[in-house]
Amino acid sequence: MGNATSETTVPSIAVPSALLAEAQPEGTLLPPTSWEYKQYNQLAIKMDYFHNIFRDSWRTMNTACQNRAPFPPQTSLPSFLDAALHFCTHLKGHHDLEETYYFPILARKMPCFAKEMEMPSQHKQIHGGLLELKRFLEGKQRDLEKGQMMESSNGQGFEWERMKEIMDTFGDALWRHLDEEVEMLGAENMRRYWTLDEMRCMPF
Repeated sequence: MGNATSETTVPSIAVPSALLAEAQPEGTLLPPTSWEYKQYNQLAIKMDYFHNIFRDSWRTMNTACQNRAPFPPQTSLPSFLDAALHFCTHLKGHHDLEETYYFPILARKMPCFAKEMEMPSQHKQIHGGLLELKRFLEGKQRDLEKGQMMESSNGQGFEWERMKEIMDTFGDALWRHLDEEVEMLGAENMRRYWTLDEMRCMPF
């Protein structure tokens, strides 16, 4: 969460540091008011905003691989590579920030965000393929700079099949994570763990 291009500033937090009571069982809470729902759902909305950026970038890269040409149309190969590499660095930075600052706070009351549990484990499932994709794209970028690969508007000479193979190694894990993380931060789940006062203290 944070700014779409720079996620570096993390405010102080007043959320209790110790693990508190276990989550309320599903179905035992009174229905929230509209205002309460919005308060509990705010983190999911913020997270989904950034996740939609990653989803859009993934669709763009996947379409390019299927069409065997940079996408959107009229995009040069160097510009496409720059955008794809931005996806890799932005996603890795987003996950690093979550694991350093946000997950430890959420894990105080939500076990799925604790080390080695669902959310951090999903990051690990993604990062191997993400690193391989980044190295592949950087290699192609170097080839272009050295003139070892023909630059053309239709991407001739680019290994689209190889790029798609790499994406397929972690695509399912990525999309599952993008959906499940937002679900975990959704109002119906958050209100089982946190009070409204605690939600107002969240630094993100």
